Amino acid sequence: MTANYTMNNSPRKRTIYSFLCISLMTAVLLMTVWSIFPRNSYAQVENKTVRIGWVEGANLMEGSSDDEMKSGLAYDYIQQISYYTGWKYEYVYGSWTEILSKLEAGEIDALCDVSKTPEREESLLYPDYAMGSENYYIYAHSDGPLASGDLTQLVGCSVGIDNDSIEKQLLAKWSEVGNYNLQIVPYSGRTTRLIDFENGKVDATVDMDITIQPEDDMVPLTCIGKSDYYLALSKNRGDLLQELNNALQNIDTTQPAFTKNLADKYFSDMAVSSKLTNSETAWLKNHSVIRVGYFNNYLPFSDTRDDGTATGIITDIMKQMLIEMSLDKQVTIEYHGYNSEEQLTQALKGGKVDVAFPVDSNAIIRRIPSIRLQSSEAMISRKHILRRTIPMQSMSMWIASKQVSGGSKITW
Repeated sequence: MTANYTMNNSPRKRTIYSFLCISLMTAVLLMTVWSIFPRNSYAQVENKTVRIGWVEGANLMEGSSDDEMKSGLAYDYIQQISYYTGWKYEYVYGSWTEILSKLEAGEIDALCDVSKTPEREESLLYPDYAMGSENYYIYAHSDGPLASGDLTQLVGCSVGIDNDSIEKQLLAKWSEVGNYNLQIVPYSGRTTRLIDFENGKVDATVDMDITIQPEDDMVPLTCIGKSDYYLALSKNRGDLLQELNNALQNIDTTQPAFTKNLADKYFSDMAVSSKLTNSETAWLKNHSVIRVGYFNNYLPFSDTRDDGTATGIITDIMKQMLIEMSLDKQVTIEYHGYNSEEQLTQALKGGKVDVAFPVDSNAIIRRIPSIRLQSSEAMISRKHILRRTIPMQSMSMWIASKQVSGGSKITW
Protein backbone atom coordinates (compact mmCIF):
# COMPACT_ATOMS: atom_id res chain seq x y z
CA MET A 1 0.00 0.00 0.00
CA THR A 2 1.40 3.35 -0.96
CA ALA A 3 1.62 5.91 1.87
CA ASN A 4 -0.14 9.20 1.25
CA TYR A 5 1.86 12.02 2.91
CA THR A 6 0.30 15.47 3.31
CA MET A 7 3.37 17.70 2.99
CA ASN A 8 1.66 20.83 4.27
CA ASN A 9 1.08 19.18 7.63
CA SER A 10 4.31 17.18 7.90
CA PRO A 11 6.74 18.01 10.76
CA ARG A 12 9.54 18.56 8.23
CA LYS A 13 7.47 21.09 6.28
CA ARG A 14 6.48 22.93 9.45
CA THR A 15 10.15 23.12 10.49
CA ILE A 16 11.20 24.58 7.14
CA TYR A 17 8.33 27.07 7.25
CA SER A 18 9.25 28.19 10.79
CA PHE A 19 12.89 28.59 9.80
CA LEU A 20 11.97 30.77 6.81
CA CYS A 21 9.74 32.97 8.96
CA ILE A 22 12.46 33.45 11.56
CA SER A 23 15.04 34.23 8.87
CA LEU A 24 12.75 36.80 7.26
CA MET A 25 12.04 38.48 10.59
CA THR A 26 15.76 38.58 11.41
CA ALA A 27 16.58 40.16 8.04
CA VAL A 28 13.91 42.84 8.52
CA LEU A 29 15.19 43.58 12.03
CA LEU A 30 18.78 43.90 10.82
CA MET A 31 17.76 46.22 8.01
CA THR A 32 15.88 48.38 10.51
CA VAL A 33 18.84 48.55 12.91
CA TRP A 34 21.22 49.30 10.02
CA SER A 35 19.05 52.22 8.93
CA ILE A 36 19.02 53.63 12.47
CA PHE A 37 22.73 53.12 13.25
CA PRO A 38 25.05 53.86 10.32
CA ARG A 39 28.30 51.98 9.82
CA ASN A 40 30.20 54.81 11.40
CA SER A 41 28.50 56.21 14.46
CA TYR A 42 31.06 59.04 14.72
CA ALA A 43 31.03 60.07 11.06
CA GLN A 44 29.61 63.47 10.31
CA VAL A 45 26.75 64.00 7.90
CA GLU A 46 29.07 66.24 5.88
CA ASN A 47 32.58 64.85 5.87
CA LYS A 48 35.13 67.41 7.01
CA THR A 49 38.28 68.07 5.01
CA VAL A 50 41.38 68.02 7.19
CA ARG A 51 44.59 69.59 5.87
CA ILE A 52 47.28 67.29 7.22
CA GLY A 53 51.03 67.89 7.12
CA TRP A 54 53.14 65.22 5.46
CA VAL A 55 56.90 65.00 6.09
CA GLU A 56 58.57 62.20 4.13
CA GLY A 57 60.03 59.54 6.40
CA ALA A 58 60.74 55.84 5.91
CA ASN A 59 58.01 53.60 7.34
CA LEU A 60 56.35 56.58 9.00
CA MET A 61 55.11 58.94 6.26
CA GLU A 62 55.93 57.68 2.78
CA GLY A 63 54.74 59.24 -0.48
CA SER A 64 56.04 62.79 -0.99
CA SER A 65 53.35 63.95 -3.45
CA ASP A 66 49.73 63.32 -4.37
CA ASP A 67 50.97 61.23 -7.30
CA GLU A 68 52.80 58.79 -5.02
CA MET A 69 51.16 56.00 -3.05
CA LYS A 70 50.96 56.70 0.67
CA SER A 71 52.08 54.19 3.30
CA GLY A 72 53.62 54.01 6.75
CA LEU A 73 52.53 54.01 10.36
CA ALA A 74 51.12 57.53 10.19
CA TYR A 75 49.09 56.72 7.09
CA ASP A 76 47.53 53.60 8.62
CA TYR A 77 46.87 55.56 11.81
CA ILE A 78 44.96 58.43 10.19
CA GLN A 79 43.02 56.10 7.91
CA GLN A 80 41.77 54.18 10.93
CA ILE A 81 40.74 57.47 12.53
CA SER A 82 38.87 58.53 9.40
CA TYR A 83 36.76 55.36 9.65
CA TYR A 84 35.20 56.82 12.82
CA THR A 85 35.29 60.53 11.97
CA GLY A 86 34.57 60.51 8.25
CA TRP A 87 37.44 62.95 7.69
CA LYS A 88 38.82 63.46 4.22
CA TYR A 89 42.50 64.37 4.07
CA GLU A 90 44.22 67.03 2.00
CA TYR A 91 47.98 66.47 2.19
CA VAL A 92 50.42 69.37 2.54
CA TYR A 93 54.08 68.49 1.91
CA GLY A 94 57.31 70.00 3.19
CA SER A 95 60.22 69.71 5.62
CA TRP A 96 59.64 69.23 9.33
CA THR A 97 60.36 72.85 10.20
CA GLU A 98 58.12 74.15 7.40
CA ILE A 99 55.18 71.89 8.25
CA LEU A 100 55.39 72.44 11.99
CA SER A 101 55.40 76.22 11.40
CA LYS A 102 52.31 75.87 9.19
CA LEU A 103 50.55 73.90 11.94
CA GLU A 104 51.36 76.49 14.59
CA ALA A 105 50.19 79.26 12.24
CA GLY A 106 46.92 77.46 11.49
CA GLU A 107 47.76 77.02 7.80
CA ILE A 108 47.22 73.27 8.19
CA ASP A 109 44.95 71.41 10.58
CA ALA A 110 46.90 68.35 11.74
CA LEU A 111 50.34 66.73 11.83
CA CYS A 112 51.50 63.28 12.95
CA ASP A 113 54.58 62.48 15.04
CA VAL A 114 54.49 65.62 17.19
CA SER A 115 56.03 65.36 20.65
CA LYS A 116 54.43 67.28 23.49
CA THR A 117 56.33 70.17 25.08
CA PRO A 118 55.10 73.06 27.28
CA GLU A 119 55.91 75.51 24.46
CA ARG A 120 53.97 73.54 21.85
CA GLU A 121 50.96 73.09 24.14
CA GLU A 122 50.51 76.86 23.99
CA SER A 123 49.96 76.78 20.22
CA LEU A 124 48.74 73.23 19.49
CA LEU A 125 45.99 70.86 20.61
CA TYR A 126 46.83 67.32 21.71
CA PRO A 127 44.43 64.36 22.01
CA ASP A 128 44.21 62.15 25.08
CA TYR A 129 45.92 59.22 23.34
CA ALA A 130 49.48 59.09 21.96
CA MET A 131 50.36 57.54 18.61
CA GLY A 132 53.36 55.82 20.16
CA SER A 133 56.68 56.33 21.86
CA GLU A 134 60.08 56.96 20.28
CA ASN A 135 63.67 57.01 21.49
CA TYR A 136 66.28 59.42 20.17
CA TYR A 137 69.80 58.21 19.39
CA ILE A 138 73.07 59.69 18.23
CA TYR A 139 74.09 57.76 15.11
CA ALA A 140 77.48 57.42 13.43
CA HIS A 141 78.66 55.76 10.24
CA SER A 142 79.06 52.02 10.74
CA ASP A 143 82.54 52.12 9.19
CA GLY A 144 83.62 55.40 10.82
CA PRO A 145 85.87 56.16 13.80
CA LEU A 146 82.91 56.71 16.14
CA ALA A 147 81.41 53.27 15.48
CA SER A 148 83.40 51.67 18.31
CA GLY A 149 80.92 53.11 20.78
CA ASP A 150 83.53 54.95 22.85
CA LEU A 151 81.55 58.05 23.80
CA THR A 152 84.67 59.98 24.77
CA GLN A 153 85.40 60.24 21.05
CA LEU A 154 82.26 62.36 20.70
CA VAL A 155 83.78 65.28 22.59
CA GLY A 156 83.82 68.34 20.33
CA CYS A 157 82.16 66.52 17.40
CA SER A 158 79.56 68.10 15.13
CA VAL A 159 76.08 66.56 15.31
CA GLY A 160 73.30 67.28 12.84
CA ILE A 161 69.77 67.63 14.17
CA ASP A 162 66.37 68.93 13.04
CA ASN A 163 65.64 72.48 14.15
CA ASP A 164 62.54 73.18 16.26
CA SER A 165 62.53 69.56 17.49
CA ILE A 166 62.44 68.03 20.94
CA GLU A 167 65.59 66.14 19.96
CA LYS A 168 67.49 69.42 19.76
CA GLN A 169 66.55 70.25 23.34
CA LEU A 170 67.47 66.77 24.55
CA LEU A 171 70.83 66.79 22.73
CA ALA A 172 71.80 70.18 24.17
CA LYS A 173 71.01 68.98 27.68
CA TRP A 174 72.82 65.66 27.17
CA SER A 175 75.93 67.44 25.86
CA GLU A 176 75.93 69.90 28.76
CA VAL A 177 75.49 67.27 31.47
CA GLY A 178 78.20 65.02 30.01
CA ASN A 179 80.58 67.86 29.12
CA TYR A 180 80.77 66.69 25.50
CA ASN A 181 80.89 70.23 24.08
CA LEU A 182 79.08 69.10 20.93
CA GLN A 183 78.78 71.38 17.92
CA ILE A 184 75.03 71.18 17.35
CA VAL A 185 74.20 71.83 13.68
CA PRO A 186 70.48 72.53 13.08
CA TYR A 187 68.71 71.61 9.83
CA SER A 188 65.30 72.56 8.47
CA GLY A 189 64.54 68.95 7.53
CA ARG A 190 65.69 65.36 7.68
CA THR A 191 66.60 64.99 4.00
CA THR A 192 69.22 67.76 3.98
CA ARG A 193 70.58 66.62 7.33
CA LEU A 194 71.12 63.04 6.17
CA ILE A 195 72.76 64.20 2.91
CA ASP A 196 75.28 66.27 4.87
CA PHE A 197 75.88 63.39 7.26
CA GLU A 198 76.49 61.02 4.35
CA ASN A 199 78.92 63.50 2.78
CA GLY A 200 80.85 63.92 6.03
CA LYS A 201 79.84 67.52 6.72
CA VAL A 202 78.83 66.48 10.24
CA ASP A 203 80.37 63.72 12.34
CA ALA A 204 77.12 62.28 13.67
CA THR A 205 73.38 62.82 13.55
CA VAL A 206 70.39 62.41 15.84
CA ASP A 207 67.34 60.47 14.74
CA MET A 208 64.47 58.40 16.05
CA ASP A 209 65.02 54.71 16.68
CA ILE A 210 61.99 53.89 14.52
CA THR A 211 63.35 55.45 11.33
CA ILE A 212 66.89 54.03 11.01
CA GLN A 213 67.13 50.56 9.45
CA PRO A 214 70.14 48.18 9.44
CA GLU A 215 70.68 48.77 5.72
CA ASP A 216 71.28 52.48 6.40
CA ASP A 217 74.82 51.59 7.60
CA MET A 218 74.38 53.71 10.73
CA VAL A 219 75.11 52.53 14.25
CA PRO A 220 73.46 53.95 17.38
CA LEU A 221 75.98 55.29 19.88
CA THR A 222 73.74 56.29 22.76
CA CYS A 223 70.17 57.21 23.61
CA ILE A 224 69.71 60.85 24.61
CA GLY A 225 66.03 60.62 25.58
CA LYS A 226 62.54 59.55 24.61
CA SER A 227 59.03 60.94 24.31
CA ASP A 228 55.49 60.07 23.29
CA TYR A 229 54.31 61.44 19.97
CA TYR A 230 50.82 62.50 18.88
CA LEU A 231 48.55 63.49 16.05
CA ALA A 232 48.52 67.18 16.98
CA LEU A 233 45.90 69.71 15.83
CA SER A 234 45.96 73.41 15.12
CA LYS A 235 44.52 75.64 17.83
CA ASN A 236 42.08 76.87 15.16
CA ARG A 237 40.53 73.41 14.80
CA GLY A 238 39.10 72.82 18.24
CA ASP A 239 36.06 71.36 16.47
CA LEU A 240 38.20 68.35 15.51
CA LEU A 241 39.58 67.55 18.96
CA GLN A 242 36.48 65.90 20.45
CA GLU A 243 35.94 63.87 17.27
CA LEU A 244 39.57 62.74 17.41
CA ASN A 245 39.33 61.78 21.08
CA ASN A 246 36.11 59.86 20.46
CA ALA A 247 37.70 57.96 17.59
CA LEU A 248 40.86 57.15 19.56
CA GLN A 249 38.81 56.02 22.55
CA ASN A 250 36.82 53.71 20.33
CA ILE A 251 40.00 52.32 18.75
CA ASP A 252 41.54 51.80 22.18
CA THR A 253 38.42 49.97 23.37
CA THR A 254 38.01 47.69 20.38
CA GLN A 255 41.71 47.29 19.46
CA PRO A 256 43.82 47.84 22.60
CA ALA A 257 47.02 46.80 20.80
CA PHE A 258 46.39 48.90 17.67
CA THR A 259 49.34 51.29 18.02
CA LYS A 260 51.67 48.53 19.18
CA ASN A 261 50.73 46.38 16.22
CA LEU A 262 51.44 49.29 13.89
CA ALA A 263 54.86 49.77 15.47
CA ASP A 264 55.60 46.06 15.11
CA LYS A 265 54.47 46.15 11.49
CA TYR A 266 56.64 49.06 10.43
CA PHE A 267 59.49 49.24 12.94
CA SER A 268 60.40 45.69 13.95
CA ASP A 269 63.63 45.85 11.95
CA MET A 270 65.57 48.76 13.45
CA ALA A 271 69.30 49.44 13.57
CA VAL A 272 69.00 49.82 17.35
CA SER A 273 67.68 46.28 17.80
CA SER A 274 70.35 44.70 15.59
CA LYS A 275 73.33 46.13 17.48
CA LEU A 276 74.77 44.29 20.46
CA THR A 277 75.19 46.25 23.67
CA ASN A 278 78.58 46.46 25.36
CA SER A 279 77.55 43.91 28.01
CA GLU A 280 76.29 41.51 25.34
CA THR A 281 79.54 41.80 23.39
CA ALA A 282 81.56 41.18 26.55
CA TRP A 283 79.49 38.08 27.37
CA LEU A 284 79.93 36.64 23.89
CA LYS A 285 83.72 37.04 24.06
CA ASN A 286 83.71 34.44 26.84
CA HIS A 287 80.96 32.25 25.35
CA SER A 288 81.72 31.13 21.82
CA VAL A 289 79.20 28.29 22.27
CA ILE A 290 75.53 28.98 23.10
CA ARG A 291 73.78 25.95 24.58
CA VAL A 292 70.15 25.69 23.49
CA GLY A 293 67.70 23.38 25.28
CA TYR A 294 64.59 22.18 23.50
CA PHE A 295 61.72 19.66 23.66
CA ASN A 296 61.98 16.26 22.06
CA ASN A 297 59.03 15.01 19.99
CA TYR A 298 57.66 18.51 19.48
CA LEU A 299 57.65 18.99 15.72
CA PRO A 300 57.41 21.24 13.84
CA PHE A 301 59.15 23.20 16.59
CA SER A 302 61.81 20.80 17.79
CA ASP A 303 62.89 17.15 17.95
CA THR A 304 65.97 14.92 17.92
CA ARG A 305 66.86 12.87 14.86
CA ASP A 306 68.00 9.26 15.03
CA ASP A 307 71.60 10.42 14.68
CA GLY A 308 71.23 12.63 17.76
CA THR A 309 71.13 16.00 15.95
CA ALA A 310 68.44 18.61 16.58
CA THR A 311 65.77 19.42 14.00
CA GLY A 312 62.75 21.69 13.71
CA ILE A 313 62.03 25.40 13.59
CA ILE A 314 64.35 26.09 16.52
CA THR A 315 67.42 25.19 14.43
CA ASP A 316 66.31 27.42 11.54
CA ILE A 317 65.68 30.37 13.82
CA MET A 318 68.93 30.09 15.77
CA LYS A 319 70.88 29.84 12.52
CA GLN A 320 69.15 32.86 11.00
CA MET A 321 69.51 34.85 14.21
CA LEU A 322 73.29 34.45 14.14
CA ILE A 323 73.39 35.49 10.48
CA GLU A 324 71.21 38.56 11.06
CA MET A 325 73.44 39.70 13.93
CA SER A 326 76.69 38.82 12.13
CA LEU A 327 77.59 36.22 14.74
CA ASP A 328 77.59 33.12 12.52
CA LYS A 329 81.40 33.14 12.27
CA GLN A 330 81.87 33.83 15.97
CA VAL A 331 79.32 31.67 17.77
CA THR A 332 78.43 27.97 17.59
CA ILE A 333 75.09 26.54 18.70
CA GLU A 334 75.03 23.40 20.84
CA TYR A 335 71.64 21.69 21.17
CA HIS A 336 70.34 19.62 24.09
CA GLY A 337 67.01 17.77 23.95
CA TYR A 338 64.71 17.22 26.96
CA ASN A 339 61.54 15.20 27.37
CA SER A 340 59.55 17.49 29.68
CA GLU A 341 59.18 21.15 30.53
CA GLU A 342 60.32 20.46 34.08
CA GLN A 343 63.57 18.93 32.82
CA LEU A 344 64.13 21.81 30.42
CA THR A 345 63.43 24.46 33.07
CA GLN A 346 65.74 22.76 35.58
CA ALA A 347 68.50 22.57 32.98
CA LEU A 348 68.16 26.31 32.35
CA LYS A 349 67.99 27.12 36.03
CA GLY A 350 71.02 24.94 36.76
CA GLY A 351 73.15 26.47 34.02
CA LYS A 352 73.29 23.38 31.80
CA VAL A 353 71.80 25.39 28.92
CA ASP A 354 71.78 29.11 28.16
CA VAL A 355 68.56 29.29 26.14
CA ALA A 356 65.38 27.20 26.36
CA PHE A 357 62.58 26.72 23.86
CA PRO A 358 59.65 26.44 24.23
CA VAL A 359 58.63 27.43 27.76
CA ASP A 360 55.16 28.60 28.76
CA SER A 361 54.75 32.17 29.94
CA ASN A 362 53.51 31.57 33.46
CA ALA A 363 53.94 33.07 36.90
CA ILE A 364 56.06 30.18 38.17
CA ILE A 365 58.68 30.69 35.48
CA ARG A 366 58.68 34.44 36.03
CA ARG A 367 59.43 34.01 39.73
CA ILE A 368 62.66 32.09 39.13
CA PRO A 369 65.40 34.73 39.72
CA SER A 370 67.97 33.15 37.38
CA ILE A 371 65.64 33.07 34.37
CA ARG A 372 64.66 35.91 32.05
CA LEU A 373 61.48 35.40 30.05
CA GLN A 374 61.66 37.14 26.70
CA SER A 375 58.65 39.23 25.75
CA SER A 376 56.88 38.02 22.66
CA GLU A 377 54.09 38.85 20.29
CA ALA A 378 53.43 35.33 19.12
CA MET A 379 50.41 33.79 17.52
CA ILE A 380 51.30 30.63 19.42
CA SER A 381 51.77 30.90 23.17
CA ARG A 382 55.38 29.73 23.29
CA LYS A 383 58.34 31.87 24.27
CA HIS A 384 62.10 31.89 24.05
CA ILE A 385 63.68 32.42 27.47
CA LEU A 386 67.26 33.09 28.50
CA ARG A 387 69.27 32.78 31.69
CA ARG A 388 69.10 36.11 33.52
CA THR A 389 72.90 36.22 33.67
CA ILE A 390 73.04 36.53 29.87
CA PRO A 391 72.75 40.15 28.62
CA MET A 392 70.77 39.31 25.48
CA GLN A 393 68.76 42.50 24.97
CA SER A 394 69.44 42.74 21.27
CA MET A 395 68.90 39.02 20.79
CA SER A 396 65.48 39.23 22.44
CA MET A 397 64.48 42.20 20.28
CA TRP A 398 65.27 40.31 17.09
CA ILE A 399 62.09 38.75 15.76
CA ALA A 400 62.08 35.68 13.60
CA SER A 401 59.00 34.53 11.76
CA LYS A 402 58.55 31.12 10.25
CA GLN A 403 55.65 29.68 8.31
CA VAL A 404 54.77 26.27 9.72
CA SER A 405 52.49 23.50 8.52
CA GLY A 406 48.89 24.52 7.99
CA GLY A 407 49.83 28.11 7.16
CA SER A 408 49.98 29.27 10.81
CA LYS A 409 52.77 31.59 11.89
CA ILE A 410 54.96 31.46 14.96
CA THR A 411 56.90 34.56 15.96
CA TRP A 412 59.35 35.18 18.76
